[in-house]
Amino acid sequence: MISPGSHTHMLHVVNGVMTDILSSFTGELNYAIRKDTILGGELDDTPVKMEPEHVLRGYRNLEQYGFTRAMYIIHATKVFDVGANAVRSQLLEGVIAGSTVSVLRKRIRDDWKDVRKVVIIGGKAYMEAYEILCRHLLPEMEVVLYNGQGQMSLALHGFLEILRLHQEKGS
Repeated sequence: MISPGSHTHMLHVVNGVMTDILSSFTGELNYAIRKDTILGGELDDTPVKMEPEHVLRGYRNLEQYGFTRAMYIIHATKVFDVGANAVRSQLLEGVIAGSTVSVLRKRIRDDWKDVRKVVIIGGKAYMEAYEILCRHLLPEMEVVLYNGQGQMSLALHGFLEILRLHQEKGS
């Protein structure tokens, strides 16, 4: 399960039990880039529909050139006027989410060998970037985008379940 946010968490779940977790600083990095770098004024301020072409191009730049050069390439599309802010936003998601999905692919290959399905939870537009990247980097996996909006949050549900188990154990 991938839970993108300020700290994106990737959880290995077996028979409903979380057996391992891998976390990264994705949302915080995205926020810092948008607020405190030259790229901030070159990105869309509103949610952008993710298109595979741009997300995967951002990821390919990350893989080919590394993080800092991939970021520079995003900026260069503004300097040379060869892309809109929405395209730059998608490229950025390809770099940031791509680095996370690359780590997930390695973890599945090396440690979580029983994984057959990736569930991405959340309701933000950038979740689509994770879906695009998972389908590209993990083609053998079933990929499900789960938008739980309008339902009890998974965090609250988990807390209530822990509370129920604790009360049950105490009785």
